[in-house]
Amino acid sequence: MKRQVLVLIAVVYGTYPLLSQNVSITDINFLNALIEIGVDTNGDNIISYEG
Repeated sequence: MKRQVLVLIAVVYGTYPLLSQNVSITDINFLNALIEIGVDTNGDNIISYEG
């Protein structure tokens, strides 16, 4: 039972990043401004939103 719960938790947390998507911003200056003010909350220099 404990193993099944651990596997379920691993699957849920392992697939969670697949649910987020990157926002396409073509203006590099605007993208850099958004990153500079902290819109990029996970620090990967890409603006993304989570579903």
